[in-house]
Amino acid sequence: MIDWTNPQFLSREGMWRFPIEEYDLEVLVAGSAEEPAPERVIFAKEVEKTLDDILKKAIAYLNAFVDLTKLESRGEWYPQALEFGRRKDDPADEFVILLTLDNDIYGFWYVKHKEISPAAFEREQR
Repeated sequence: MIDWTNPQFLSREGMWRFPIEEYDLEVLVAGSAEEPAPERVIFAKEVEKTLDDILKKAIAYLNAFVDLTKLESRGEWYPQALEFGRRKDDPADEFVILLTLDNDIYGFWYVKHKEISPAAFEREQR
């Protein structure tokens, strides 16, 4: 699962990166240059326990709202990252899953979770 032993601090983003090799995605946790925010790490470890189910729910949530035919997509969603607090004022009990979609070259799709349940989605180009 999440490799908590070898974090990398991303100074430009103010976040700590932890890889998840079996999913080919990363966990990003807000924090200081010295350490990731402890309360966010605790929450990320709780999310990790049910990560398979959470990813399935996020994809089902998007499929309920996104008309894939308008995007000319086969509908394959690919998780890219889990973010635990990009901004300092982000609630400690929320996280975001970033996903990409086949044939959709315009950016990421986000599913925001409040605690463990999907709460909202949005799309952003980066």
